[in-house]
Amino acid sequence: RQLVPFRRNVDLCLLDVDNDAVVEHGYVNLAPYANTVEERTAVMEGVVYGLVAAGIVPAHKIRDELQDVLPMFEYGRKSAPLVRLERGAMIHFGVPSTAVHINGFVRKGRDTWMWVGRRAASKATYPGLLDQFVA
Repeated sequence: RQLVPFRRNVDLCLLDVDNDAVVEHGYVNLAPYANTVEERTAVMEGVVYGLVAAGIVPAHKIRDELQDVLPMFEYGRKSAPLVRLERGAMIHFGVPSTAVHINGFVRKGRDTWMWVGRRAASKATYPGLLDQFVA
């Protein structure tokens, strides 16, 4: 069983989740009955959409993109996820989110040319702009 400290504004919304949250020793234990990744993910989906409805998570940040949440200090190892959480809401739970950016270069004669990623126009953040390498 894992107890995770949440931010104060998130705590208040979690307490409205149909008795799925229990506060113990300053931590929120969300859905203690959920034993599988799928059950925990379903509960968290309801929490995320509750946070959107409450105006805590901006609706335009929701990407319908689930990202695995691994046990602390297990990133890079082959661990089973604890839950899959909406990528656009991860920051509101204090969960680290990772991504991969690829840039490349080619030589044409004496010149070096770079390939730099441009964010998709449909992205929730910084649509259509050059990606982190140039920014």
